[in-house]
Order: sequence, then structure tokens, then C-alpha cells
Amino acid sequence: MKQKLFFLVALLNLVFLASCSSSDDNKEQRPQPKTIEHLRKVSISPNLKFGTTALTAVVVNDPAQGNTEHNYLVVQDKIAKAAIILELTNAVRYKTGEVVEINLEGATLTEVEGEKIVKNISGVNVLATGEQVKVTPIAVDLSTLKKEISYWGPVLVVLDNLEVDTQEYTTWLGSHPVGDGITTAILEVRKEAQFADQAIARKLASVVAIARVSKDEVKLMPRSLEDMALKISEVKEDFEQSSSSSYDVKSLLFRTGEWTIDGGITAATDADPKNGAQSIRLQGHVSNELRKGILSMNFDLEEPVQTLKVHHGIYPAKAEVNNVNPTLLRVEISVDQGATYQAVGEIEVDIKSEGLKVSEFKIEEQHQGKMRFRIVNISEPFENGNRPRINIDDIVFGF
Repeated sequence: MKQKLFFLVALLNLVFLASCSSSDDNKEQRPQPKTIEHLRKVSISPNLKFGTTALTAVVVNDPAQGNTEHNYLVVQDKIAKAAIILELTNAVRYKTGEVVEINLEGATLTEVEGEKIVKNISGVNVLATGEQVKVTPIAVDLSTLKKEISYWGPVLVVLDNLEVDTQEYTTWLGSHPVGDGITTAILEVRKEAQFADQAIARKLASVVAIARVSKDEVKLMPRSLEDMALKISEVKEDFEQSSSSSYDVKSLLFRTGEWTIDGGITAATDADPKNGAQSIRLQGHVSNELRKGILSMNFDLEEPVQTLKVHHGIYPAKAEVNNVNPTLLRVEISVDQGATYQAVGEIEVDIKSEGLKVSEFKIEEQHQGKMRFRIVNISEPFENGNRPRINIDDIVFGF
């Protein structure tokens, strides 16, 4: 009898211990992190499911702009440098800056190409609190970001002075290597992004982006076109430093270098439209080889030009302002030290305007390396062979 009683007690103990062990196991598989920072520290295991939580975080991606994967919501701690991706089981309806409360109950944690992602979570478990905040991006350089990204997660960052390797791309769509002179990362714009078809730039003064990890590579995903501030420094030629009253071809030294005026003069009368003391009054003659009507650079710009602005106006003589034919300038570019030129675009001069107007041109990506420009008066000549007189002043190169 004692032996039977002994075995019964032992059996009950085993059942109790098994029950405790099972309970402990379940408890271990139901973590309840209190912050996004704590959530990032949870170890991934096959049977992991979260318990009930009430995490508060702020939405940092902009789902409406389309530059994050479908149903991805990127949330960041309001204070700490910690963020994570929630892959919702239904549509993402949240906006940048919304503060949300997250219940992770039943959700799982996985890693995709080195990036932690919370899965199996419904939008019902992500409730907007009604609070809206402006998230300040973390100012960081690429080297520091590469060291910290595995701890921070997909946080919102801002980086300055990045060079973009366009790889013959003309738009932002795709994966573009970017660098700061020390190290590199990838700037990625998905085809679903609202700004994917916008013209790409070679330099960024700054970029705000969600920093992510993909196969040990740092990936920058700007939320919108406004997140990318183009770096354009400008050099202006104002044609103030030299003068000539002869329409015959000659070369003059101005602020940016030597220019040839073929069929024009430096004009400083009260009638001439100008910025400052003088402008170039460009005419040209249909058959005079000394007066072709061309204003050209005799030097190359070492750095590729992104934009070109030309200020222009009409010399207000009777023939010019009453001209029934279009008064036209053609802007041309050379990438072989002036041996050949290609058209950048045309300007129709407003003969009714009393002052200068400005036309801006974007220089295509295929024009690489050193370049120079010239402006040609292509207006139809009058009966005497002269073309209409056009005033050209400040030419602004944007890099």
C-alpha cells in the first residue's frame, strides 16, 4: 500500500512539474515589451508570439507616397533611437507623425535580409491616439549609420552632402549608390513611389530617409521628393568687366572667363534692358562672317552643369518691337572644347516686355564632364540682312 502511495505521489509531482514547465515555456514565448526599444531586443524563436502590449510610437513612413512596401508601417519610439516595421494584415491607413498605440498580442517576429519585422498584426491592434507630432530626423553620417543601424532599426535620419551615382538613370526610380566621400549606401525609390518618375539629380545637399538594412547593406528610402534637397551651387556671368562698341567679332574677358561676341556689343544705354551697368546686345547678319550673332564661351566648365538660366530682352527699337516674325535664341552645348555643338533649347524673346525675362534649362544627364555653352541669334533677318537685336545679361550656371 505504501509503495502504491509512493508511486502516486511521484506521478502527481511529475504532472505538476510538467504543468509548471509548460506554463513557463508559454510564458517565455509571450514577451510583452513596453517600448519599441525593448521590442528590438526580443530574441527571435520559431514559436514566439507576443502577449498583450500597449506600446506607444509614432508613424515615420508616408504610406500614401508609396515608397515603402505594401502594408508596411514604420513606427519609431517618440524618444529613443529605435524603430521597427509592422507588416499589417490589412490596409495601411496611417499618416506620417501620427502617434499610435500598438497591441502586439498574437503577433510574431521575424528577420528578413537582416531586418526585424513584426508580422501577423492587424490594423485593429494599431490605434491612433489622436496625437500628432513632428519627428525630427536623426542627423548622422553614413559611417555612423552603418555602425548603429542594427541597433536603431528603420529610424528616420538626415544626411548631408551626398553624391548620387546615377548610372545613366534619368529618374529616381531604382536603386542608386550614394556616397559622402568616405563610404556608400543605396538610395532606393520603388516604382510605386509618387515621385519615381521625377528627374534624378547628381548631388543632394541633404536627404531625409528611413534607414533600413538589406543583406548587410544600408538602404535609404526617402518618403517624398521634398525629403531630397538638391545641392545646386550657382556661378553667374554678369558681363560687367569688359566693354566693346564694335559689332565685329572679338573676345572679351569677363568674370567667368573669356567670351567671344560675334555680331554684338556690350550695351549700356538707358534703352538697353540689363541687370547692372550693361548687357550684351546680340544682333548678327545673315551674310557677314564677322557678325554671325553668336555669344560663346572660350573655356570649359570643369564640373557638369545641371541647370542653365539665361536673362533676355528685346532692344526697344521700332523694327524690333514691330517685328511680325518670332525673335529667337538657341542655346547650345559643347562637350568637345567647342569643336561641335548640340542644341539645348530655344528661347522666344518677348518683344512687348520692357525688361529682362529669364529662361531656365535642365541639362540632360548624357552631357558629362567638361562643357561650354553658346547662344545663337536664329531670328529671321530683316530685309537689310540684320537680325533683330536681343539683349542678353546674367547667365547662371547651376551645379
